[in-house]
Amino acid sequence: AASEVIITCMPSMPSLAQVFEGPDGLLALATPGTIIIDTTTSDPEITKRYGAIAAERDVTILDAPLIKGPKQAWEGTIGIAVAGDKTKVDAVWPMLDAMAERITYAGALGNAHTLKILNNAMAQGIGALASEIFTVAAKKGVDLELLYDFLSHSNAHSRRLEDSGPRIMNGNHEVAFAIDTALKDVTLYTKMANEAGALHLAGDAARNLLKIASGAGYGAGNIT
Repeated sequence: AASEVIITCMPSMPSLAQVFEGPDGLLALATPGTIIIDTTTSDPEITKRYGAIAAERDVTILDAPLIKGPKQAWEGTIGIAVAGDKTKVDAVWPMLDAMAERITYAGALGNAHTLKILNNAMAQGIGALASEIFTVAAKKGVDLELLYDFLSHSNAHSRRLEDSGPRIMNGNHEVAFAIDTALKDVTLYTKMANEAGALHLAGDAARNLLKIASGAGYGAGNIT
């Protein structure tokens, strides 16, 4: 209630609901004129619903999900996609600029979360396939460093490969992006695809692999 700008970044949809909803939530306690910047990777339809509720109290919600990972967040080199009322976006731009290396204005409220979900579905899909490919290669006796070098100079090259390949080869399981978080993101993507009436077969494959890993007790572990 004492804040003019509030920035949220939650790990799951239930935790987001706990922060925004109910008598102790932001939608009830934020004072008129407050700007809430939600950097959670969230459902754009929920963002729009929260935005409409907030507007009734003269509170503004902007969706501003973060691109890249925790390391880049600490370094201030993350990317941010931000959407919502352009006047309010301009007002908080210096705050976002202090956090990020690149900022993209995405237009109407919810558009930034849409971009982020599409981004994460592709990134986690590639990450899941990379883990599978390296596992098959290891079982076939393929030199993993040779494989990584080969892929890095082919059409299979990607930033996700650059991150996942060395982690897999070195057995580095330090958590940079948890499996349960990746599962949440890909689930949001398949929901979005359903709503759009679009096929999501590749998304389902990545989601199923993540569900198996989470169900086996590895949900808090790293995606690779």
